[in-house]
Amino acid sequence: MILITGATGTSGVEIVKLLSQRGVKFRALVRNPSKAEAISGLPGVQIVKGDLSEPASLAPALEGVERALFLSSPAADQAKIQGNFIDAAKRAGVRHVVKFSAGGASPESPASFLRWHGETERQLEASGMSWTHLRPNQFMQNFLGLLDMIRQSGALHAPMKEARMGLVDVRDIAAVSAAALTGPGHEGKVYEITGPESISYATVAEKLSNSLGQPVQYVDTPLEAYRSTLRTMLPEAIADGITELYAGWREGSADVVTDVVQKVGGKTPFSFDEFARDLITARASA
Repeated sequence: MILITGATGTSGVEIVKLLSQRGVKFRALVRNPSKAEAISGLPGVQIVKGDLSEPASLAPALEGVERALFLSSPAADQAKIQGNFIDAAKRAGVRHVVKFSAGGASPESPASFLRWHGETERQLEASGMSWTHLRPNQFMQNFLGLLDMIRQSGALHAPMKEARMGLVDVRDIAAVSAAALTGPGHEGKVYEITGPESISYATVAEKLSNSLGQPVQYVDTPLEAYRSTLRTMLPEAIADGITELYAGWREGSADVVTDVVQKVGGKTPFSFDEFARDLITARASA
């Protein structure tokens, strides 16, 4: 049996959908089953209730599980709650855990999100269970949440300067995740997952212009101004964490392209143009 955590999030939904399409039977761990409508009707999916912050709730969900993929939303106590899952999985006899991490994860990272992921990776490696670390770059799908703002202002604001990034479509992350969960030979591997090209935010703005049918300009934003804006919308720890990521990205830390999607996921990765055609153009014309 396979268990998926974070099954209702941006990446989790795509992983669940792909496993279902391939005829894989698995459990999806959710905090509130009533909010899992998007996946509850898919073939092969068994919804189970549990919360990473409540270790006692994990034992029933992990019973009989041999492989698990675990991911959770960023939070100040992320290392602790993900550690809860590692401890529970070990007690339950899980053989292999696929950790949904992030590009550049390290316990020594100056970026809190990457430091939290790195700490959990180390804990998983020391657990005695076999492991795989998935380290995707920033998701193309993150731009979907900005579309209304971009349409209204005609601008894409970010503190990226001229830096490039190997943006990745979550559908490609799902392909790598499914392979690591269902096939052999992924034990002890670290997969840096990117799209097929590294592009700047100025180029992203050009591509969004084409997809939305209106001019979109990239506007470089000072880091502290960006942090201040985020703090009006998000908890302080999350706003600061995102700003820390940009501090590294704007210096080129995510300017990388790998062949992991093709070699591990068994498919050609989506370009940003293909992502925009499939998701942004369709939404703009709806």
